[in-house]
Amino acid sequence: MRLVSIITSCLLLLGIPTYASEQQELLNVGYFEKLSYWQPVKNIRLTRSAQNIRKKIHKKIHKSGGVLIYSYDIGSNGETKNITLIKTIPENLIDKEELIKSKLIYNRFKPAEDNAKNKPVKVTERIIFQGGGLAIPPDDMTIEEYFNGSK
Repeated sequence: MRLVSIITSCLLLLGIPTYASEQQELLNVGYFEKLSYWQPVKNIRLTRSAQNIRKKIHKKIHKSGGVLIYSYDIGSNGETKNITLIKTIPENLIDKEELIKSKLIYNRFKPAEDNAKNKPVKVTERIIFQGGGLAIPPDDMTIEEYFNGSK
């Protein structure tokens, strides 16, 4: 057991990720706060499937608008994982698989300047589709406050 601890310590000192380093507690953040920890690697190229799913969303909500609420983790290696679709308005706007395929979520991040320790985070995002565009409300604003023009 002591040998395992010594090896793990050496790997961590060398900056080599280990299973133990992934066990850091996740910090809960919103869309804008995540940027203090992680910056997206912007090399996403939309596939035809992603374009079709985005068209499907816009077609369903063209007149009435819609909301997606989802969460995901950014691990200490900068990879997105544990994507969860929390809620859609209208209901069943898309499913989790379509959310992933739509590429609305970046799949790779690099640490922000102040995140030298690669702190993993759990991000909860809300996207509001309205008037042919989309909006992302401030992290501390509820969806209701956004629509009511509060705060």
